[in-house]
Amino acid sequence: METFWSGKKRQMLDVFGPWTPVDIAPNRDCTLPTPLVLVEDILECNFEWTADGTMPYDIFDCLRPDHKIDVTGLSTSLTHRGNLYRSYALLRGQGAG
Repeated sequence: METFWSGKKRQMLDVFGPWTPVDIAPNRDCTLPTPLVLVEDILECNFEWTADGTMPYDIFDCLRPDHKIDVTGLSTSLTHRGNLYRSYALLRGQGAG
């Protein structure tokens, strides 16, 4: 989360930043459950990640019209890359209105 004042920053999940797999190598004694995802819980699939590991803007663009999820709001885009996406969406006329 970006803040323009001094003090402790709250930690916020940044969906606009790089996505990385969980690395459990240091904790080899840890066993994770088998992931089970229901088909109806998957919003988008079969897309290519950008070179820096971020989700492409095309995926964020389809969230609002296809799934009624607006990620341009200030409560979800208070990160550097979130601000970049919000500006991009607003310039394209897709921002929250």
